[in-house]
Amino acid sequence: FLRSRDKFPNSAGVRRIGGGSGFGFDGLKLVEMAEKGELDALILLYPHTAVKSPNGDELIRRLAAALTRVPSTFVIDYLRSPVSDAARHVIPGLTHAEKNGTMDNSKGMTQKIRRSIYPSPDRIPEHDLLMRLSTDMVEKRRLGEVSFTPSSAPIY
Repeated sequence: FLRSRDKFPNSAGVRRIGGGSGFGFDGLKLVEMAEKGELDALILLYPHTAVKSPNGDELIRRLAAALTRVPSTFVIDYLRSPVSDAARHVIPGLTHAEKNGTMDNSKGMTQKIRRSIYPSPDRIPEHDLLMRLSTDMVEKRRLGEVSFTPSSAPIY
């Protein structure tokens, strides 16, 4: 049990990299850009977690509605949410028990975490998914394709 006002195990780490609005760097700006149709593509990692942030239900509702205005949308998550329902592509994510990494605890100390469950062989970590998706997206844009659909090559 966490005996802290902060109920998010890695929120100190999110703040360290500039996040804190519930969706990362500037979640409200991201939602506004999606609502205005200013984004060509959007990749979201674990958007279901934003529900726990201040006004999280409203952010989730707005983002899910705004995804209809973004041509290429990807959600990497292990739980279903209104955002994953609205996305064009949903990629199964790994739970904290299925991956190695680090997290910053509520006191700001970085801690190493080790997986306790090995994921299915067809599931890969987010950093690999992001590298494959972004590489494919850059190549499609270089070729002049406006809307992005993953290539026929397996990228996830």
